[in-house]
Formats: sequence, C-alpha cells, structure tokens
Amino acid sequence: MEARLAQREAFQVIGVQIQGDPMTVDYQDLWQNQFMARMAEIGPLSQGDECYGAYFSTDREGVEDILAGKAARPGIEPPEGLALRDVPAATYACFDATIPELGATWQAIFSEWLPSSGYRVDGDAAALEVFPPHESDDPSQMKVTVMLPVSRRVD
Repeated sequence: MEARLAQREAFQVIGVQIQGDPMTVDYQDLWQNQFMARMAEIGPLSQGDECYGAYFSTDREGVEDILAGKAARPGIEPPEGLALRDVPAATYACFDATIPELGATWQAIFSEWLPSSGYRVDGDAAALEVFPPHESDDPSQMKVTVMLPVSRRVD
C-alpha cells in the first residue's frame, strides 16, 4: 500500500455533524438524508467543489465527531443545526480509493501501512475523506482520497 505525503493548510469545514463510532455510523443516512437536506444552506456558505468527511477526536474512546460537509468561506456563521469546524494545518498520508473500497482502505491503512511506515497518527488534526465532484452516478466509480494526519514516529 503506497501513500502520498501532502501538506494541507488550515481551513474550516461546514456541514452536518454527528457523534459516534466511525465503524458503525450509518453513512448513507448522514450523507443522503441529513447532508443533502441542508445543501441549499451549505452551498452559499462554502467554497470549492469537493465534499469532506471529517473525523475529529473526542475525549471518549471509540467515539468521534463526524462531519459531512464542504470547505467554508472565510468569516461565515453557521445556521442553526449546522457545524463549523476548524481543520488545522497538518501533514497527511493520502490514499486513493472508490466509495465501495473505503472501509477496506481504512482497515489497510491501520493494519498494514501505519505499523511499518515510520509515522504515527497526529491526533490533533482531523482525518479526512475528500470526495471530488462525481463524474459518474455509479458508486463503484466514485473516487475518494483518504487523508490521515501523521507525524514522524519517535521510537
């Protein structure tokens, strides 16, 4: 499994946020029902064509803040029921996948790539899934970039 390392500047993301275990969340409900229902509000407050799945650590084991959203325009205020979160600048290990491969890609990152990579997860930054605009309505063809925030491991 190959990773590309990339630096990402800080930005904000606006969207629908839930809290839960990333392994058991109903992503179809989050994206298709909750996020899409608020797109008319999110669109004018956002910039760029990509959508983001952003994962923020919490103080609870196995529970994360999970935000389905878009990059926010500077200086906006989120409407009631939407979240605006800061994504700090970070170094990311980037992996390409399609939507059906997402679960297997995350599993391979943590079970194969990370242990032998010389890196550790940077828990101060958000993990990201970056969804470019669709070129197809076929989910098996929809591309996504998984971005894991990392720093050099010091043994």
